[in-house]
Amino acid sequence: MNSPDIEMLRQQYCATPHEFDAFVPKDKFSAKEIQLITQYGNWFDAIWRGDVPLVTDKLRHFYAARSRNCVGRTGVEEVWFRYDSLRIPF
Repeated sequence: MNSPDIEMLRQQYCATPHEFDAFVPKDKFSAKEIQLITQYGNWFDAIWRGDVPLVTDKLRHFYAARSRNCVGRTGVEEVWFRYDSLRIPF
């Protein structure tokens, strides 16, 4: 899959806002972080589930950032890691 296909896939995932998990306390995030999660959460979730082909360094890095032992997360990766860590897994 080449980059334009990845861009189309990203647009499909981002077409629907991510529903912020009701069990995650919003006071743990800034308004800007909540906006980021709402806008890109479906895309981020798809990457972490392995539903997106990891064809770029950026995608591979984001996928690797899900590990608790990851060093050097970007700001966006850190926000998603915190959010995902707070979700109740059921």
